[in-house]
Order: sequence, then structure tokens, then C-alpha cells
Amino acid sequence: MDAILKYFDAEEELFNYFGFEQGNHLYYPTSALSYWWAIIQHKVIYCPIPFTKECIDDGSKLYGEEISLDRVFKKDKYAAICVNECTGDRVFMIFDGKKECKDPELLLLLEDV
Repeated sequence: MDAILKYFDAEEELFNYFGFEQGNHLYYPTSALSYWWAIIQHKVIYCPIPFTKECIDDGSKLYGEEISLDRVFKKDKYAAICVNECTGDRVFMIFDGKKECKDPELLLLLEDV
């Protein structure tokens, strides 16, 4: 039982760190720390390998989810993005801030994904 209480305490601490309040919907935290990522319009695009022109052209390793821009939380080393997956699950995806794509040329290519 102690492990369960520790889990929920840690989850609450995580949400507090990002200044996130769940409101009427439950979001489930999940690690996306191993992915490179970018926000393009109202979508988060992520990939298990660094973005390159070849990777983007191929597209087979790219994943994307619709997001609301007011549900993006960036802090120190991390970013958390609330994602409503096509399955109906609401996920609080946590990304490594250092893996955010900021290359203007690659961002432009990602707009067509």
C-alpha cells in the first residue's frame, strides 16, 4: 500500500512542478524523455531518433498527436504536453527540453507531416 501512496504523491508533485491542474479530466503521466520533439501548429511531433531531413522525408519513425497550445508546460529541463490520443486516453507526456527541435529548416519540413 505504501508504494501506491508514494506513486500518487509523486504524481501530484509532478503536476505541481509544471503548474498543471487536471480539472474535470484525468491525465496519465508518461515518459517521452527518449524522444526528440517539436511543436508544429496544434500538434506535437516526436521521433525516437534526432530529426534530420532524411528522417522527416521517410516519416516512418515520426509520431504526432493533436494538442492545445494552452496545455504545453515548459520548465527548466523538461516540457510536459497534454495529449488527447486518438484512443480517447488523455496523456501528460513529459519530454526532455534539450531534445526540442529548434532548427528552422527542420521545423519547416515538419509542417508538411
